[in-house]
Amino acid sequence: MTLEDYKIESLKHVPRYRLVGRIGKDTGIEKKTIETVIKSLIRTVRLAVKAKEKVLLRGLATFDSREREAFKCFNPHSSKFEQREARRIARIIPSPEFNNSLN
Repeated sequence: MTLEDYKIESLKHVPRYRLVGRIGKDTGIEKKTIETVIKSLIRTVRLAVKAKEKVLLRGLATFDSREREAFKCFNPHSSKFEQREARRIARIIPSPEFNNSLN
């Protein structure tokens, strides 16, 4: 298959229903089943990252989280400096295969 075979209308973003439709067209699987699998995948990745586990989807990305330190920042609306608390933030690192496929 070529890039043109996978091209989905030129949009700034591709909504999930278009991905579901494309996967259904390529595989012949019902859209409802695909939607369930995608929702389950997202839920599973979120729960794993929340549990401080690293999730590797080979060929796509690695999902994990890291601790962000507390810091001070300037609020232009109040013209005051504010202290932000330390917290965990999500990190998504594209795989080399994914990055190389863009060029």
